[in-house]
Amino acid sequence: MKNKLFILILWSLVYFSEQMIFAQEKVDSIQLQENVWASRRPQTLKAGRKVVPLFGAKKIGAAKNMEWRIQPLFFLISPNLGLKKCWKENNRWSIASFHQINYPSFYLNLIAREGSGGVLPKDSEIPPMLSLRNEILLGFSSKKMSSVTFRVGVATAFKIGSGEKNFPDIDFPFLYNRTLAFNHTPTFYGGINFYQDILPRLNMELDITAFQVNNENGSFIFENQLIFFWRKSSKFGLKAGVAAAYGSYPYGFDWRMIPVFDVIFGLNKKRH
Repeated sequence: MKNKLFILILWSLVYFSEQMIFAQEKVDSIQLQENVWASRRPQTLKAGRKVVPLFGAKKIGAAKNMEWRIQPLFFLISPNLGLKKCWKENNRWSIASFHQINYPSFYLNLIAREGSGGVLPKDSEIPPMLSLRNEILLGFSSKKMSSVTFRVGVATAFKIGSGEKNFPDIDFPFLYNRTLAFNHTPTFYGGINFYQDILPRLNMELDITAFQVNNENGSFIFENQLIFFWRKSSKFGLKAGVAAAYGSYPYGFDWRMIPVFDVIFGLNKKRH
C-alpha cells in the first residue's frame, strides 16, 4: 500500500508539473508579445525560447506560433511529443489547438507486477498502444493583466493487434482520468483557466477540469489546481500550489489533495 501511495504521489507531481507550467512576465506590451514563459493559455513561446522545468515538460518555441513539448523524465519508458499551435491572436482574444501523442505500453508493462512498484496486476496483458490527446483553447484577456481560457478536448487510445480490454483501469485519483482512455476511448473533457497578475513578478492561476467517465451514469471526475508563479527574471522562476481531485471512481466517491512545486528555467531568450 505504501509503495502504491508513493508511486501515486510521484506520478501526480510530475503530471501536474507537465500540465501546470504557468506564467508570463508583467512587462510592457512588446515584451508581453514575446511570450517568454509557457502557460495553459492559447499563446505560445516565442521562437527559440526554451522553458525547462525540473519535473515538468520541456517546451520549445518554434516558428509560425508553434510550441513543442516533451516530458524528458518519462520519455524512455513512455515516449511522448506534444505541439501547440496558436491560430489567431489579438489584444482581446486568441485561439489555439494542442495535440499530443505518446506510447504508454512500456510504462504499463513496468508497473504490471507484484510487490514494490506494482500498480497493475502481474498477469495484465499490455498491448502495443498509441495514446492521443487533442484540445481546442479559446482565450479572452483584459487590460488588467487577467485572462480566462476555455478548453475542450478528447483523449483516444489505439491498441495495435488486439482491441480487447485486457488490463484493468488505474483507479487512483489523478491517474484515473489520465489513463481512462486506454480502455474507454474516446474520453471527453473540458475546463476553464483563470489567470491574474498579483504583483509585477507574481501571478496566480486557477484551473478547473471535468473528465467524462464512460459508465452507465455518465458521471464526471474533477481536477482543480491553484498555482502561484514567482519569476526572479526571464531565466528563473518558482511555482507552488495545490491540486485536488474528486468524483465518483469505480470504488466509490473519493477526494484527494496534493502539493505542487517546480523550479523553472528559461533559456535562449533573444534580445532585440
